[in-house]
Amino acid sequence: MNTFRRALLTSVTAASVVLLAAWALPASPQEPRAATAPSYPPVAIDGNYTYTDTNGSYQAALDGAVLRAQTALSHANGQNISDLQITWQVLAVTGVRGGIAGRREITVTVHIL
Repeated sequence: MNTFRRALLTSVTAASVVLLAAWALPASPQEPRAATAPSYPPVAIDGNYTYTDTNGSYQAALDGAVLRAQTALSHANGQNISDLQITWQVLAVTGVRGGIAGRREITVTVHIL
């Protein structure tokens, strides 16, 4: 019984020392984050924005592409424009239908003017 108790206390002590040593180590250095870094990369005013709807809905794909463009441009270059107005036109519409998995995808690309 005494040997078992001694082995148990030695194990607990060793684990405590390891945990204490790990806790006392300095934290790994992290890359400093720039205070003015935009959440989006700088974007030109005009460009193409694409969205794919996996349910085959043209309207959902169009809405997604326009929303993606408006979100990207309203946050471009670190700005936050809350009432941005954009002019766009549909550049391309492509789709996939059928196959063994029964895919119904439609992709809409809009161009910002």
